[in-house]
Amino acid sequence: MLHQLMATAGLLALLLPSNRQNPDPQLAVLTLQEALDQQKISVEAVSLGGNSAECVALHIQNHSLRPMTVILPEGTLFEPANAEDQSLVVPVQRLMALSGRSTESLNIAAYCSEIEDRSPAEETTFTLSRSANPHLDSLYRYLALHPRLTSSPDLLQSAIWAITDDADVGSIYDESLSDEVPAFREWICALLGKEDVWYNTILETRLDEERRIVREALSVQGEFTLNRRQPTVLQGHVEDEHGEVVWFFDQTNSLPAGMLRFRFALEVEGWDSGNYAVVYKAGSEELIRREFRI
Repeated sequence: MLHQLMATAGLLALLLPSNRQNPDPQLAVLTLQEALDQQKISVEAVSLGGNSAECVALHIQNHSLRPMTVILPEGTLFEPANAEDQSLVVPVQRLMALSGRSTESLNIAAYCSEIEDRSPAEETTFTLSRSANPHLDSLYRYLALHPRLTSSPDLLQSAIWAITDDADVGSIYDESLSDEVPAFREWICALLGKEDVWYNTILETRLDEERRIVREALSVQGEFTLNRRQPTVLQGHVEDEHGEVVWFFDQTNSLPAGMLRFRFALEVEGWDSGNYAVVYKAGSEELIRREFRI
């Protein structure tokens, strides 16, 4: 994706994915830290409010007469002045083409790496450092090989929280990327030594009055397989962690004989957090029991 950005004196700044665009061979190519160390640029990083996707504004002044390409590496960490606020990490490397003697402002996609902390307020300033989580480093390499995954901010944020905050992997899901998500989630679970779950959790994420993250489950979705020698009529319900039935499915499922696969979807908005189980029976015979957590 190519973003056109505002620049002083009619100059142009381009934000380019590094794995799709080679730097101009006529330009000096430096990492952001190298350019800072050589005093070729000055940088101010400011919060746009929020905690994922394009939530950081990077104001860069090129002191050199010559244009240059500056690399913002994956793993760049924006650390807020207030220690109670979240640090934000950049999962995908970016190239920034700067004109000589220019001041450029561009928005950077960065993601929360501390789910329990407050989201940075608008105009919060950041210092720049480098994330030191080896699992995040592995994630950056995986994303470089699978760039389609970077098109989903919610997917990226859920994957980062699974690494940094042990969040449920069930929320690592995007229906538009259903051909790549299963392998990605399996890879995440192998990286973390966790067991994958059979379901996908659809979440709503918002900030409360104190700018703390609230994640509310809206629905749980998944698939079941069943092998029956004769036609079967299934009746389903949901139990809580104490075995109490909290939901009955109004309709029965009349299934033919054979190996069957059918989809499950349950709206859980407003339900208490905790462990549940979806159960399907044929008469008094329990055929399916799958646990899930919201």
